Amino acid sequence: MKKSAAFLVLMLMLCFAFAQVTFDVNPVIIKANNYYDYQIGGYNGFAIEKEQATGNLFMTYMYKSSGSSQRKQMYAYINSQGQIIHDGTLTDDDQNEGFGSLAIDQNTGHAFFVWHRKNIENNLFEIMITAIDPENAYIYPFSTIYPAIDESSYTWPVIYIGTSPFDNKRRIHVFTNKQEYDVSGGYIRKVYYAYADFDDSLFNCNTLDLVWHYAEFPYFDAAQNSLTIARTYPTYAVKDNRVVVGGRITATEGISSPTNIDSLLFAPHDTFFLVNENYGEGNFTLYTYDTARSIPSPVNSDGQVFPADQSNYKIEHGSLYNVNMTFNESKVQFPAVYICTFDKENSLSYDSYWPLTSYVKNVAFDFNTQSLFIEDLEPTGDFPQDGLLTIPWDFDENGVPDSFDEQGNWEFQCLQFPSAHHCPEDMFSLGYLRQSNMNANHVAATVWNDTRKAYEYHENEDLNYQQFASSPEVYIAYSYGQGASGLGLDIMNAVPGDEHYSPELANLIPVYFHIAKEVDVVSPSANRINMMFLNDKSYGCNLIPGGLNPGADVMFASMTFNSVSADDPVLKPEKVILQQNYPNPFNPSTQIAFELRKADHVNLRIYNVKGQLVKTLADNYLSAGSHSLTWNGEDQHGHQVGSGVYFYRLETSGQSLTKKMLLMK
Repeated sequence: MKKSAAFLVLMLMLCFAFAQVTFDVNPVIIKANNYYDYQIGGYNGFAIEKEQATGNLFMTYMYKSSGSSQRKQMYAYINSQGQIIHDGTLTDDDQNEGFGSLAIDQNTGHAFFVWHRKNIENNLFEIMITAIDPENAYIYPFSTIYPAIDESSYTWPVIYIGTSPFDNKRRIHVFTNKQEYDVSGGYIRKVYYAYADFDDSLFNCNTLDLVWHYAEFPYFDAAQNSLTIARTYPTYAVKDNRVVVGGRITATEGISSPTNIDSLLFAPHDTFFLVNENYGEGNFTLYTYDTARSIPSPVNSDGQVFPADQSNYKIEHGSLYNVNMTFNESKVQFPAVYICTFDKENSLSYDSYWPLTSYVKNVAFDFNTQSLFIEDLEPTGDFPQDGLLTIPWDFDENGVPDSFDEQGNWEFQCLQFPSAHHCPEDMFSLGYLRQSNMNANHVAATVWNDTRKAYEYHENEDLNYQQFASSPEVYIAYSYGQGASGLGLDIMNAVPGDEHYSPELANLIPVYFHIAKEVDVVSPSANRINMMFLNDKSYGCNLIPGGLNPGADVMFASMTFNSVSADDPVLKPEKVILQQNYPNPFNPSTQIAFELRKADHVNLRIYNVKGQLVKTLADNYLSAGSHSLTWNGEDQHGHQVGSGVYFYRLETSGQSLTKKMLLMK
């Protein structure tokens, strides 16, 4: 890869420490011979959580015995070594159940579970809830939150426990999807929401005496009734007084009125957040964003566009909705897959794309600024937090491909396929991204499967990847707060001799990972991830045409990771913190904020993509504390500069930091 000296310096400035991971608990079987070998947890909630007082964990998963036509929702209560204390089904009814999630009341240790089941009288789904006392394995009689009546069918519930506005109480939050269809007959996920308050006295009785309050969202009604296509893929998060529903929406033409397609209720957008900061009571404030990025066509070394029959390139949301939403300091965020799409001449397809440019991002909403921010998780460009979606052939974003082959053709810089199976048609159902909340060490983790190497073998017939034909890899990305990204990335697989071979995964097909709600704090520099996953006995699930189902095992494992750099910010506070400019992109001015831990001489300069000095904003001695300077888009001579990418570099006596920004006129 050819880069200028200036960009090599910038790359070195932005290097980060990677993690060292060790298994605390090698994968152990929690439930063997599960003949439901698809995603075993819910789509959007947590299926494993730690009880803080004892260190034990609750898990919930779907299970089907051999020959059974009914799927059951099960639980397991285990210790930190994966040994089962007690387990079983949540009900004894012979009804089809599944897609549960759980939340632990950390005051008492009781675990609440929600799931959907099919009502045998009308074949509609309804939402159930129960709780388990961990000390005596007592399962409270289940009750119905959303009954299957009036032709209404509810699925895929998610539960959280947060604080309550009432003294000595906690609040249960439950989200579910009502099966609805839009005006074109397409399925739409319409969110329904319920909450109930409780205190310790709830567990003194043999039943769960909860009073539910119900709410709906006009936004989802508008999407359902829109004459334009507007299909939502929501996920949820709760912390303290904040309740958030957010996610992806296919509303590239906006959301129209139900009677006039030209009358838009909402402008085109692909991301939404519904935010309530009053414990879920009252109205939710809607924020919408269009995150797609139009990018230039790639050109070969001779300047010719290649491929010549493709145009209108974009980086945009991919077809994935199986994600959860978490909190990261002042932000709420969900992991997402972004892909490179384009128009192709003489093609009837409206969504031509390169499957192997499916890149994992974090989509974050900042409560303080009400702004949206997207950062790279994997792969990361040279500037993962510049807010610009990474271009698959231009990771330094200087406007030209990063490298060319011997014939002068541009090359992709990174390929991946974040799915449990390699088939592109299955990614919508088989792509799962699971993320934890940020812990006291300011550390979070995101876990997913990647089958790019299996794709190379099966789809591209590359025999170099034959060993990966039935071996999905496991990706774990670690990130920390304070405006930084990417503490490290671990890749593991079960392929002996490969650089990412993990002997703990030998002879396993590990898929459909769920991680605990929070990464454990082991020490100021060590963190532990608790995970539930499925060890399939055959690559691919029986939902895939031709897929086999010889059974699978529900597994538990835990891993500890440490930073290995002496400059690890978890171990050693930074002397200088440089924030991303805001707004970004901007026109005509932007704020650049930074923090000094001690008084120092400071240089803050603006550079263009050629490394030429544009403007000096500061060259003087500043006191310790927070500072903010404004750049109004002018150069040293007071002339307005043009649109494009610029860099701002902060230099002190012992540190130099650089970030990227975009001026867009």
